Amino acid sequence: MTNNNENKKVLMNSSSVSLHQNDKKSIRCHSPQGNKSGVISSIIIPVFNKVEYTKKCLEALFKNTPGDIYEIIVVDNASSDETPEFLKRMINKLEVITNQENMGFTSACNQGAKIAKGNYLVFLNNDTEPQPGWLESMVKLAESDSKIGIVGSKLVYPDGRLQEAGGIIFCDGSGSNFGRGGNPYEEGFNDACEVDYCSGACLLVRKELFENIGGMDHRYSPAYYEETDLCFAAREKGYTVMYAPNSVVIHHESITAGDDTSSGFKKYLEINRIKFVEKWKDALTLQDPPLRETGMRPVTADRKWLGRRHLRIWPFKSHEKRNGKVLIFLPHNPFPPRTGAHRRTLSIVEAFYSMNYDITLFATRIYPDNEWPEQLVSEMRKRRIQLFLYDGTASDKKYIEEKKALKKNFVESGIFIPPGLCHALSEVCRSFDPDVVWVNYSYYAGLVRNTAFSSRIKLIEVHDLVTLNRKMADALLVDFKNQNYEQIANIDYFSKRQLSADESEYKYYDLFDGTIALSVFERNCIKANTGQTKPFYIPMAYEPQRLNNTYSGSPLFAIGDNLFNMQGYAFFAMKILPRLLKNEPQFELQITGDGSKQIPSTTGIRSRGFVDDVSSLYLHTPFTICPLIGGTGQQIKIVESMAYGVPAIALANIAASSPIEHGVNGFIAANEDEFENYVMMLFRDRDLCRRMGEAARKKIEAAFSKTMLTGTIQNIITYLKAEKCMKRLNQFKSSFNEQFWNRNYERASTLLIRCAPAIGDALYLTAIVMEIKKRYPHIRIYLSGNHVVEAVFRGHQAVSAFVPDIVNKISVPKTDIIIDYNNVIANLPEYYNGIGLMDIMANIAGVRLGQRGIIYTITPEEREWAQKEVRTFSPSGGMLIGLHFTTDKDIKRSYPHGEKVISLLSRQFDGARFILFGKDPLAKENPLVYDCTSRQISLRNQIAISSHCNAFITIDSAFFHIGHNFCCKPTLLICGLTSPELLGNPATECFTPIRNEALPCLSCYWRTKCIVKQIRFSKNLHIPGPSF
Repeated sequence: MTNNNENKKVLMNSSSVSLHQNDKKSIRCHSPQGNKSGVISSIIIPVFNKVEYTKKCLEALFKNTPGDIYEIIVVDNASSDETPEFLKRMINKLEVITNQENMGFTSACNQGAKIAKGNYLVFLNNDTEPQPGWLESMVKLAESDSKIGIVGSKLVYPDGRLQEAGGIIFCDGSGSNFGRGGNPYEEGFNDACEVDYCSGACLLVRKELFENIGGMDHRYSPAYYEETDLCFAAREKGYTVMYAPNSVVIHHESITAGDDTSSGFKKYLEINRIKFVEKWKDALTLQDPPLRETGMRPVTADRKWLGRRHLRIWPFKSHEKRNGKVLIFLPHNPFPPRTGAHRRTLSIVEAFYSMNYDITLFATRIYPDNEWPEQLVSEMRKRRIQLFLYDGTASDKKYIEEKKALKKNFVESGIFIPPGLCHALSEVCRSFDPDVVWVNYSYYAGLVRNTAFSSRIKLIEVHDLVTLNRKMADALLVDFKNQNYEQIANIDYFSKRQLSADESEYKYYDLFDGTIALSVFERNCIKANTGQTKPFYIPMAYEPQRLNNTYSGSPLFAIGDNLFNMQGYAFFAMKILPRLLKNEPQFELQITGDGSKQIPSTTGIRSRGFVDDVSSLYLHTPFTICPLIGGTGQQIKIVESMAYGVPAIALANIAASSPIEHGVNGFIAANEDEFENYVMMLFRDRDLCRRMGEAARKKIEAAFSKTMLTGTIQNIITYLKAEKCMKRLNQFKSSFNEQFWNRNYERASTLLIRCAPAIGDALYLTAIVMEIKKRYPHIRIYLSGNHVVEAVFRGHQAVSAFVPDIVNKISVPKTDIIIDYNNVIANLPEYYNGIGLMDIMANIAGVRLGQRGIIYTITPEEREWAQKEVRTFSPSGGMLIGLHFTTDKDIKRSYPHGEKVISLLSRQFDGARFILFGKDPLAKENPLVYDCTSRQISLRNQIAISSHCNAFITIDSAFFHIGHNFCCKPTLLICGLTSPELLGNPATECFTPIRNEALPCLSCYWRTKCIVKQIRFSKNLHIPGPSF
């Protein structure tokens, strides 16, 4: 620490000195040159001892930087060597802040930033030597794009080796200096590119962004991870962090902090890593694991793409207005469709296309799959489909191989997220900003477990209950290996085993707003075993195909390349075919599909392999069979054949969610005998095939068409959007908006409340201000607003001063907390959720109201004036009714039939007089009415005279609050746009609402039953007495 005598010398030799009010441990010395205009960059250098390095740093800076574009601010952290004396001699060239104790790097940077004048802040270590063009290169890169928030330099060691070309952060929060120890002239280190972070040894930050973030986070004091945190915070706000290779800075690494990580400042490296991980745990899910864990270079180590190198992007930018945007994830290439899942995905794409959505299809090359020819991509672009094709990293492929080696279900361990795939899909989601995310396959449910997906409608199409499917397949695999064909072909093969899906699978469906099942069975299983997701059944869709069917050929069995289809073939070949050939020696079944490649043709079986043109198959096919015993999902081949006008025969457990109506458009067999009989029946009666085929096509058109699919998806999305909205509203109703509950009143000394220009809001605020003052009496409360607000708060005991708000340009002492009520209330979901307006306003202030009475004082002079006016106007002392019918703020709330109401009431209440409040006078003078507007009565005097009223009839505006909430008199509310539940004060329940039917309802999403819709308008306005 510097002693007092040294501080006094610095004070005496500086041109001007000011003591920071908020930091009495620092002294700021101004240099004359520090006040020059036109400063582009403010270079902030924290120092602690090591004066020889500080000298070299400044010498290099002065030598290699144009003098007209920067200012220098040195923050001395209580150096005990010759640093203070050296800085004193440099006072004409730089600005110095001298701390009386070592505040650490983080605080020193924030101190320097607070007094900086430049558009850019450049944080520079004192153990650096900037080289020619260093600053100009960073500024040029920053100014090339307004979304570049932070720029870092190329750091080199004094011996010429590369120290850092940008930094990499791993998922555990640890980091790596890219290129460390390499040749700084290599091509990979000399392209400007986006990076995870850059070292704080030389870092340029937009000042506006730095202030918006709140500066460097003090949780990292005294040092380490503050610049990494700053880079993550900038990225969170939509800015990029860039590496500028032409900005070269020599860095004598760790000169100030030392090298020992177990003591001194270096010990904070691990301490702050843990803090960083806690703060950014969601964002870190997008980062790769460190090299020591995978043995593979991380995605972010690629300088060309930096996390996007494995995305082959064919972008489509829509210039038309769309109904929404959807991101569809499918790990395979569905073109041409070779499986039911492929066909289903293409149907989903078509449905969103029909719904006028912008579509992004995210596919991968992780698995052996079809190629993506340019012609196909061109066709997709014509149909406004954007394709993101992910090739996969070495880390992804290693991850997959490890999963396979475990011989477990992918979901058994919780997630299946190849690291690069997770990063890439999240980045695409952030960039494309879809309304809906549609994920295919349960294996990939974990892909949506980070914040990139949190605000979207998330849907997963499971295709199968994968753990159940896997258990069934594992059982079959063992028996196929052991050639237990008799057992495999038993129709009760699975029913005897009583298998079920794992709980671990179901819990991942709860990550999604909705889960799509292809069968009623699966939908019911998901519904019974989940708590958050909404399960939906959407059957396979297929557009009816018009063919001149001949029904003259052989029946067809389409076999997929999986164990369930092989089991189905075994069942047919062993249990059914011999019987058929015995009764019909000419019987022949044609088989097709990928699975048929493994089956040679034999007596009664003709294997055709995979056929691209299925219409040529169905043209002559009389019927199809689906002899599958087990498997989850829905058999697309049943839907497909029926769409082509061909009836189908299936076993009961498979046909449960199919379009087959037994005996109408196909047959459902419960056992082997029934299956054989139905096959024989259709084989012998081709007219029956025709009749059933026509019925099958009609069934598909009516209930399984793509039109049905589109309508169902649209309804699901609408429903889930409403559910999401309702959940948010329910949160607000039960816990209010937590963002308002972090106001640190205990440590604050001053508070500014900016009030909206509304009398009702101001009256409610009188109670809230008093509540704050009662709880925190040490706070000085300032209030700003227009003349109406000033009138309401005049004489309020809790307000220290009123500050006029003229066109939102207020002049007020520096305050610790600002609460701004302008344009905020109606934007909160609580406004439409049955919560009283006074409670909403208290919530915004972060307090709970102990009492809800309005705090307003009528002065003795005002009271005396009001008494005199009332005696003059109503000498008999009869009933006095306060009226308020119009407001210039919102004409829709005004009631245009005020004179008729006065006429009606004067007949109903003999001797009654009326006081008309507000700004609009009556069209013609009425001796029974005391018209405040025509008499030009001020607001405060109107409130004073209102205290003499026996009752009030008002619209939902200022004098409802005065009559009901301040005077606490019986009040009749003529409501239109606003529900009385929003305005009602539970402390004074003496009011009755009636509905002005000429005014529309807000039709908002109320969790509670909205009272407005129940209110009826009384044409006679019958008021049964003074109590209303």
